[in-house]
Amino acid sequence: MLKYENLDPDEVKILKDLENAMGRKIPKVNRIVWNSIGFTTKENKIFSLQLHHYGSKSIPESLCQLKSLQKLYLVSYKLKHIPTSFRNLRSLRTLYFSCHENIAVPESIFKLKNLNYLSLAYNWIRYLPNNIGELKSLEKLDLSYNYLSTLPKSITNLKSLKELNLEYNNLTTLPRFFAQLESLQKLNLSRNKITTLPESFGDLKKLRELNLNQNSLLAIPQCITELKSLKRLYLYHNMITRLPKAFRRLKSLRKLNLKENRLTNLPDFFSELKKLKELNLKANKLNNIKNSILDIENLRKLYLGYNELTELLEFSVRLESLKELYLKGNKIKKLPKSISNLKSLQKLNLEGNELAELPKSLSKLKALRKLNLRRNNFVKFPNHLHYLENLEELNLGWNNLRALNPSIGNLKSLKKLVLTQNKLKMIPKSIGQLSALKELCLCANQLISLPESIGKLKSLEIFHLCRNNLTFLPISIGNLESLKYLNLNDNRLIILPKAIGDLKSLENLNLNHNRLTKLPDSMRNLNSLKKLYLARNNFITFPESIGNVKFLRTLDLHENQLKSLH
Repeated sequence: MLKYENLDPDEVKILKDLENAMGRKIPKVNRIVWNSIGFTTKENKIFSLQLHHYGSKSIPESLCQLKSLQKLYLVSYKLKHIPTSFRNLRSLRTLYFSCHENIAVPESIFKLKNLNYLSLAYNWIRYLPNNIGELKSLEKLDLSYNYLSTLPKSITNLKSLKELNLEYNNLTTLPRFFAQLESLQKLNLSRNKITTLPESFGDLKKLRELNLNQNSLLAIPQCITELKSLKRLYLYHNMITRLPKAFRRLKSLRKLNLKENRLTNLPDFFSELKKLKELNLKANKLNNIKNSILDIENLRKLYLGYNELTELLEFSVRLESLKELYLKGNKIKKLPKSISNLKSLQKLNLEGNELAELPKSLSKLKALRKLNLRRNNFVKFPNHLHYLENLEELNLGWNNLRALNPSIGNLKSLKKLVLTQNKLKMIPKSIGQLSALKELCLCANQLISLPESIGKLKSLEIFHLCRNNLTFLPISIGNLESLKYLNLNDNRLIILPKAIGDLKSLENLNLNHNRLTKLPDSMRNLNSLKKLYLARNNFITFPESIGNVKFLRTLDLHENQLKSLH
């Protein structure tokens, strides 16, 4: 199909003007993709136009004759001038205008009366012109990544405005008149310097989402508790030390992020927030959790990582809707038996605590899919884990495990098993029963050998065995028909079995830092192999078998004793 086929002849001329100005072609596309150049059509007219990295200092006047243009995305690092005739684009509904330069906002933009969406992000704007208020149809306004320290009163004329993005400016507060934006539903004030908000802010009765992440708040402004329609509140990375009692008024709240503040304790009213589904209290200074937190009946996700918790209170049966619980980076020594009340729990992260055992009641979490026990104090494989029949990911890396319970083979749904950095000397034969396993990490243990049953892992795609004491591999290794990545770096291998050549799916093989002097001829059959690492071995001559590996792209033989490449 020709590029301009069926396109209005007058608009073809305009396109050519633009191409001449840019010094490159503008292709017709099926849909606009960000960070690209192209146009779409509707009824033989240009409907949307994206000019990313527009390279000229000015825009051809002819662009302003595109009477049917509804969407224009203009991103430039050189543009200095917008023609006054820009106002003639009367059909324009969406305008993304970003110059990454300290230039005045073109007056002609404010004559586009039908604009629904306007982005002036990344323009280094210090002052917003008063005539912003002329855009009466505007529903979404993006002023992020500028240098605004105040807003003009005329912005209150935007009675249809529903979404306003002021991220990454220099605001310290908002003017009182801001509350006159009565249709506002979504407001992003993140990454400013806000220390307080005016009392009138509480009059934004339709506000559903408020983002105050990364500001300078010492406390939550009282006016926020008047926002009865608020569903999502983000207060991440401030300096908040407590929550006001009036916070209980936010009955519509569904998502609350208080990550990285300075909270030391929590109020009793959390259980009154009946609709709360996600609560993030990560990286505060909490040393205990009150029952009110563990009694929010509709809660789905609870983040309590990186606090100072040493124990947990009893989990209420009302928490039976909880699906994800994150407790990483605390000092928890044991879990309450009542953890079994979390009937819907799918993800449990206990990494970086001081656990040495798990309660038997944990085995009742039949919905559990992911369990992270990395960096704890386990010496033996936790009892009762084998009852978690739906478990798909288990991480026990960086513990002190000396042996695995043969019952591990009962985890028939397991897809990823991480046992890195333990003290394992052997793997039980039952490992071969993990028929769904796709990734197995056994690096940094004390393994001398692998069981023959390892070859039964037909679904295995990624196998990490680095930093062990392996001197040989079982012949059954060749049965791993799905294996794509095999890491045997830093072992004591002297020879490889011929069966290694049966790994038809293998793409990446790391044999660095072993004691190999030759490779089996069967390796020439590794037709999928792309990367082969043989550094720090004992090769004297170039391994002939790999000369016939068709798709090999990377070969590392450094720190050997090669005398010849023939």
